[in-house]
Amino acid sequence: MSSVGRPEPRVPRPADRSEPLRVWVSNMPEADLFDRHQRLWLVPIVRAHLDADDDPAVLADRYGSLLSHYVLCGPDEAEVALLPRLVTSGDDPSIRPTVDEAERRGLRTLVFGGGDLEPVVRSAAAIVVHPGPTRGAQPDADVLAQPYFVTDRWRGPMERSDTERPSVAFCGQGASRPGAGVVQLVRRGASSLRNRGRGSVVPAPVRGHIRLRARALASLARHPGVDDRFVIRDRYRAGGGGPAARARAEEEFDDNLRCATYALCVRGTGNFSARFYEALSFGRVPLFVNTSCVLPFEDEIIWRDHVVWADDSEVEELGDRLVAAHSRGVGERRLPHAIRLLWEQRLSQDGYFSHLPGAVRRLL
Repeated sequence: MSSVGRPEPRVPRPADRSEPLRVWVSNMPEADLFDRHQRLWLVPIVRAHLDADDDPAVLADRYGSLLSHYVLCGPDEAEVALLPRLVTSGDDPSIRPTVDEAERRGLRTLVFGGGDLEPVVRSAAAIVVHPGPTRGAQPDADVLAQPYFVTDRWRGPMERSDTERPSVAFCGQGASRPGAGVVQLVRRGASSLRNRGRGSVVPAPVRGHIRLRARALASLARHPGVDDRFVIRDRYRAGGGGPAARARAEEEFDDNLRCATYALCVRGTGNFSARFYEALSFGRVPLFVNTSCVLPFEDEIIWRDHVVWADDSEVEELGDRLVAAHSRGVGERRLPHAIRLLWEQRLSQDGYFSHLPGAVRRLL
């Protein structure tokens, strides 16, 4: 898909930028919202407007900013078009006709990516929204980072014990099972070959993300100035299992977050870390390993004020980075309630979608 350039906007922007974003969905889908699979593959904005509950108060409580900050309308009144379902690939057949039709009407199109890998959409009229954008990976489209939306599991006091030595939490997959690394290398190598040339997604690193996590964990573990509190597994989500096993794994994960000031956050298969947002929701400071990530609202949020930052090329010095940052003091923007408030207001689902209209309008 190609485009000579962005469409000239035909609809004037609202004088009051706090007005709901006016959105056109050219082909509103039919979906059974009681079917979990159908529900989850709808863009949340569309899901909220498809709900037929008769009680406005129930709808407002259920969807919050998804209703109050967006209004569906015809193309002549719209500020932006929207592809109603999540896409996992730039080759999704629904993208081209939607983007082309909107472009003819002078509108750009929001394309929400689902799954781990960022879809590559080859149109300057598109705005890709995804949890894990890689900086510079879209040859044509603009991109907006969406948080990975996590369940709010914080309970009880948020105070931390910010001791002289920085304490770092990690509970998760940080090692590979014997033989699993070779299998993953072959799979990712084959995927990378298939994606060469006109790629439809931004591929995962051929050598995988577990290798980078393991290096980061080792760098911190061997540093005498770091109090590492690691629970390292060789399986994702402790290997799954039934509801009881998943509940135990989640409780252990949450307890691990509570016991430290910092939380190590390294990308997964996609170029984002769910732990990054879980840590913020618990009032913990992400120790963030940057892999050319685009973070949400980075034109407004000075992320280095809220996290301890290291690029992936600096992972061997991660312990030194953390000790140096901790010795300078945690700082107001890294205090538990400030971090939690940032998550509530900007990175929870309701908070994010209440601020997304402003980010979209800046690209129109």
